[in-house]
Amino acid sequence: MNNYTKLLVKLDFAYWKDKNPYFAQEDLHSSMAIGLGIIQKCGFLKDFNPKSSIEVSEAIEKAIKEYLDEPTNDSLLARVFDLIQAWGGKMGRHPYVVSKSRQRFSEWCGVYRRGSDYARGGQYAEALSSWDAIDGLGVSFATKHLRFWGGMPILDTRISLLLTGKKSPPTYDLFISMLKEIAQDRKLTLMEVEAGLFAFSQAFFPNEKLRLAEAANMGQKNSDIASGLAALYDIGNQ
Repeated sequence: MNNYTKLLVKLDFAYWKDKNPYFAQEDLHSSMAIGLGIIQKCGFLKDFNPKSSIEVSEAIEKAIKEYLDEPTNDSLLARVFDLIQAWGGKMGRHPYVVSKSRQRFSEWCGVYRRGSDYARGGQYAEALSSWDAIDGLGVSFATKHLRFWGGMPILDTRISLLLTGKKSPPTYDLFISMLKEIAQDRKLTLMEVEAGLFAFSQAFFPNEKLRLAEAANMGQKNSDIASGLAALYDIGNQ
């Protein structure tokens, strides 16, 4: 373990893993609402009006099930793509408003289908490599698709910062090996560790750096670990 994971292994995962806002049953996460709004303005998912984050993840699982019953249905495959992009929040806007590659889905639906097949078959590196060819998706956001097609953890900036102190994510294989160290020590699944880390990060840190957020409540659980991580980050960025 590195110095970051030595601190993170002490987290109260039982507390944090159920606080991930992307699976909340009460509200629709603000970033998710923005992302969905952007997608709808571009003409997609206009019939979808969820009230909570959990409704979005349930819709994704339902759409994947429907697609697997009709694996040549490109419309269902496109709906899965759009739903996952919406679930991922406003950072999923790139294929809709920057590269506008979503308007050309017919040109790369085979690439997305191939990646989904790889993911369901446990070939995670191949899935990410396949999806990285989609203009505007990128490997980091592609791991959100891997989460639903392959049941694997998401690697994003927040998780990378917690594990390494660096914004640029490590390779996915290295990321998984680091999560496994924590999971084995605490007798948790990889998904439980990832969910706990994400919720912990949102409670204490902004998205782009491992310095305590001004609004962070330092009276809450594991604030000492958050302070320790911030100190490590400052030492490494002096």
